[in-house]
Amino acid sequence: MPELTPHHLEFRGGLHMGTKPDLEEVGVTIPSDTLFSAMLMAWLHMGRDPAEFALPFLENDPPFLLTSAFPRAGDVRFYPIPANVRLLFANPAAILDTYGKQIRKVKFISEGLLLKFLHGEHLDPWLFPKKEEEYNKDQFTGLTTQSGTCWMTREETRLLPSALMSSREGKIPGRALYRIKFWEQARVPHVQVDRINQASTIYHIGRLTFTEGCGLWFGIHWIHPEGTVGDPAEPYRQAFTSLLADLAIRGLGGERSSGYGAFLWQDKPAIQLPDPVNDQPGYLLSRYHPSSSELPMALTGAKTGDDRSSYNLVTVGGHLQTLNGPSQRRKRLTLVAEGGIICPPRWPAGNVMDVKPDYQNDAGELGHPVYRFGWALAAGLPSPQKEAHHG
Repeated sequence: MPELTPHHLEFRGGLHMGTKPDLEEVGVTIPSDTLFSAMLMAWLHMGRDPAEFALPFLENDPPFLLTSAFPRAGDVRFYPIPANVRLLFANPAAILDTYGKQIRKVKFISEGLLLKFLHGEHLDPWLFPKKEEEYNKDQFTGLTTQSGTCWMTREETRLLPSALMSSREGKIPGRALYRIKFWEQARVPHVQVDRINQASTIYHIGRLTFTEGCGLWFGIHWIHPEGTVGDPAEPYRQAFTSLLADLAIRGLGGERSSGYGAFLWQDKPAIQLPDPVNDQPGYLLSRYHPSSSELPMALTGAKTGDDRSSYNLVTVGGHLQTLNGPSQRRKRLTLVAEGGIICPPRWPAGNVMDVKPDYQNDAGELGHPVYRFGWALAAGLPSPQKEAHHG
C-alpha cells in the first residue's frame, strides 16, 4: 500500500494560478508539474544547482512522487473525479440518465468517497439530492457543495470548518450545504500608467480566495526517503522541507508581488492508498507524461484487454522563469490530466522532459535545461471481478 503524506496549504492572501494568457481566469488546483518547477526554482534561489536535484528523476529512479494540489475544506480533502465517471456506479446507465446534469457538474470527490471506490465499492448508495430543498432529508448519505462542484459523504460534514457550518442564527440548515463556498474566484481591477504620456489603462487579474479553514492540499509519496542530493549530501526529505519553507514565503503561482501565493502549511497523518500493479490500470493523482516505452499500452490497456483506460489531455506552454536572462516561451508539452485512468507496463510511470526553447530570439540561447515533471502518482484500481455491488 503506497503511503501518501498530505500537506495542507492555507493561502491567506489569495492565489493566482493562471489558466489562460489574459490573466483573468484562474484555476482551483496547482498541477504537479508546476509544483515541481516551483521546487526547482526555490532550490536555485537557495544557491543550489537544479540539475542535481532533478538527476534521479531523469535517471528513472525518482526519490519521491507528487500529487497535484487539490481543494480541501477543513480536514475534508478532495480529489479529481475519474475521467470515466461510469466506473463509479453499479448501474451507470440508469444513474447518468437520472443524474446526468448533476454528475457533469461534479469536478471533485471527497477522500471518503474515493477510498470506497478504490476498495471496490460502487458509489450509488452515496448519491446526493437532485434538488436543494431535499438536502434536509437525512436519507441521503451523500451531498454536493460549492454549487454542485464537490461531492462528499454526509458523515464528512463533521470535518468541515466550523466557520462554514454556522451563522449568526446558529447552525446552517441542511439546504444551505449545497451553496456553501470553500473558495471564490474574482477579478481584481488594476491600473497601468503609461510612463510616456501618463495615460491610464484598467485591467483585471484573477484571484482565488478561500473561506476560513479552507485551502489546497497536495501529497508526497516517498520512494527513496533515504536518498541524498547535492554536495555536501543532504537527504531529499530534509531538502523537501527546506523547499516548502522557502516556497511558503516566496509564494506559488503568479502575481506574487501583489501578495498572492504565500501560504502556511501543516503536515497531516499519512494515508494509505491501494498500490498500482504493473500492466493494470491506475487512477492518476498527478499529471503524467508517458515515456516512449510506455506507449501505446499506457493509454489503451491493449496488452491486458482492460477497457477502463480513460483520460483527458492538457497542453502546457507559457513562459519559463530563469535567473540567467529575460523570460522566454518554453516548448509546449502535452500531458495526461489528473483523474485519468492509465495502464502502463510498469509503475512508477512517466518521465521528466526538457522544454528549453530552441527558437531564435533576441535573448539568445538559454544556457540550462528547463525541466517539466511528468512522473505519475497513481492509486491502483480494484480488478473488475472484485468490485463490490451495493444496492
